[in-house]
Amino acid sequence: MAQFSRTTGIIYAGPATALSMMTFALVVYIPAYYATETGLSLAAVGLAFFAARLWDAFIDPVIGYVSDLTQTRWGRRKPWIAIGVPLLIFSAWWLFVPGEAGGKSVLYLLVTIFIFYVLWTGVQIPYLSLGAELSSDYAVRSRIVGLREGALFLGTILATGVPALVFPSGNPTIGQILELFFQMALVILPLTTLLLLWKVPEPRISTSHTLTFRETMTALRRNRAFLRLSLASLLLWLGLHIYNAGVLLVIQHQLRLPTSIFLQLVLVQFAVGLLINPLIIGLANR
Repeated sequence: MAQFSRTTGIIYAGPATALSMMTFALVVYIPAYYATETGLSLAAVGLAFFAARLWDAFIDPVIGYVSDLTQTRWGRRKPWIAIGVPLLIFSAWWLFVPGEAGGKSVLYLLVTIFIFYVLWTGVQIPYLSLGAELSSDYAVRSRIVGLREGALFLGTILATGVPALVFPSGNPTIGQILELFFQMALVILPLTTLLLLWKVPEPRISTSHTLTFRETMTALRRNRAFLRLSLASLLLWLGLHIYNAGVLLVIQHQLRLPTSIFLQLVLVQFAVGLLINPLIIGLANR
């Protein structure tokens, strides 16, 4: 892609807004919801998520590899996004709004979280890969990532700000918030995805040799810089997820504060992130 349009970058970043809301719900609200409002034990919920994430760690590189090999008239990333988004929305409904019977079953949670993670990976990896392929220029790639991260911050701000407006009492149930999240994602994700499929060109990537899966894994194992980066990423996300999974429970049950305090905390946190994002991208390119 010789020229990069900021409008194209904004349209590409659009789906990240809804995906961010779903991520926020998945990491913060879903474990707390199933552990406090459905009657399941916290240990059972944690075990279900642990099993699903183990499976996700296996399926991620497989979907990435198959996505690389995909060849269609619409490119190799867009078909995954086009097919995956509707299925992801269906799985989100089952997970976010399980109903009276589904929410009380560990098996229901385990199956739905497995399905959700597979579909999530089927959308997320091609989506991120498409962003990396929109330009070969380092600075342009940084701007693309900056726009996408800005959309992620915006999604989290919506995820905290809208419930505060919809539930002025300040103490909605987690189930009510999850249902609101799903309704918002049901509108935002299809619209932004359609714009992406229509307006964002998928570049043609020419390679002289396509590595086999075994060759790819061997190359990654020998790349010590990549392994250090992967370890740093693992520790970073481990710490963030431990914090995210526990903060709502601490605020509600240890500090005995209303849910609105948690929403305000996250709103301020990500508003600062959104404001500082352009500065970080500028520093990265320097």
